[in-house]
Amino acid sequence: MTVRILGFFVKIILKLIALPVLLVLGVVCLLAKIAFELSSFFIGALILYIIGCSIYCVFQSLWLQLALLVGIGLAVYAALFLFVVFQEIGENIKENLRDFIFS
Repeated sequence: MTVRILGFFVKIILKLIALPVLLVLGVVCLLAKIAFELSSFFIGALILYIIGCSIYCVFQSLWLQLALLVGIGLAVYAALFLFVVFQEIGENIKENLRDFIFS
């Protein structure tokens, strides 16, 4: 009986600790989503510029510059992918914390 009561109080204390963490994580996820939406416009323009420069390099036979542009393009895509992965991980953690708090 005392173990059950002790477990209840420990769970309440953990929920009280998790509540501010959930609030901070929610704000960080919201800011990350806004930053991702805003940066998508600039990254899209950057990718179009890289593609245009790559086409120019192909016609001018500038193979070293083409390789550099392809590397930069792949790095931009990798950064975008990692940004989305971290955003999804944060959302998943936030959802798990919310489920724990309201259980």
